[in-house]
Amino acid sequence: MGSVKMAIYIVLLFLPGVLGVGVAWRVLPAREPVYQGKPLSAWLEDLNSTSLYTQDTAKAAIRQMGTNAVSALVQVLGSRDSRLKLRLMDLARKQSVVRLCFRTAEERHLMAIKGCRASGPLARPAIPALIGFLNHAETANEAAYSLVVIDQGIFPLTRVVTNEHYEVSIRSATAARLASGQYDETTVVAVLLGTLQDKNPEVSSQAARALGVIHKEPDLVIPALTESLSNPSALVRRESAGALGGFGPKAQSALPLLLKAGVDGDRIVRKEAVVALKRIHQTAAANSQ
Repeated sequence: MGSVKMAIYIVLLFLPGVLGVGVAWRVLPAREPVYQGKPLSAWLEDLNSTSLYTQDTAKAAIRQMGTNAVSALVQVLGSRDSRLKLRLMDLARKQSVVRLCFRTAEERHLMAIKGCRASGPLARPAIPALIGFLNHAETANEAAYSLVVIDQGIFPLTRVVTNEHYEVSIRSATAARLASGQYDETTVVAVLLGTLQDKNPEVSSQAARALGVIHKEPDLVIPALTESLSNPSALVRRESAGALGGFGPKAQSALPLLLKAGVDGDRIVRKEAVVALKRIHQTAAANSQ
């Protein structure tokens, strides 16, 4: 056997383990949920069946697995293919010695999105991840459909606020609406954190204000708002400073940049920073008494 053939043989020998080949969907946890003796991965495969009966049976089975299925699906939505795996998949396509069946990250994501849709409202914990797939042409339609099924109320708002093709005034108003308290706050915070990075300062500043109104998830929100104190837009810096003040002593990690904002070139940024510093210190002092 030549050296080249030997190299290919060795790679193919270990390829299944690296790629996650086989009946089981290897991206899922080692102990994936099982219903009626059949693993979640197999039920997900059935969602692509041409038989409506098989599809409906699979949907019912996934719902029966409940939150265990949702947790596994969220894990898959966050999975990525490593460079090594991509290179080995390319090698596998170029040979005919061993017939391999594998799925790319994109294919796994589509299956997980469909699985979330089958779970219905139980899949609300997956909404933040699903929103991220709205910006990819390959997954946008499936993600949008799934979001409507999971939570019809919040979907139109998340779709509008994350779509840069809508008018700025509409997107800004939508960000404010998300902070109304009518929607799941964990989901809303995830959406607004993404919107905080928006290229348009009117939209990102409104996201900062909304995060301050909600003042939840401080471990995630405070670092993001603190980073926004260095945004080139004075409008974003103003709202970020004001929002940080609402977190009181929990925002003490932001003090260095708030002090810097206190001498900002923008008068309103300076004002908001001073107010935020007072609120952080006064609340901390009050709590210590």
